[in-house]
Amino acid sequence: MPTLKLNDEQVVELVRQLPKAARGEALRALLADPEWDAMMAYGGARLADALVTRGLDPAAMSSDQIEQAINDIAEGR
Repeated sequence: MPTLKLNDEQVVELVRQLPKAARGEALRALLADPEWDAMMAYGGARLADALVTRGLDPAAMSSDQIEQAINDIAEGR
């Protein structure tokens, strides 16, 4: 199989074009990566830091509240 040189955005766009079942298979393959747990722990810690910086208590927040806070951060609010 030939090797393609693609940037991250191109890979993401190709995955988005896959049928639903194939996208699920791709996600399962990524989740099986041993580094995934470390990445999730790092991301969770950074999110908690960002919420605390905003005066929020992540442990007391519902998943909907956390999602809204993430949207607010992403949109610069």
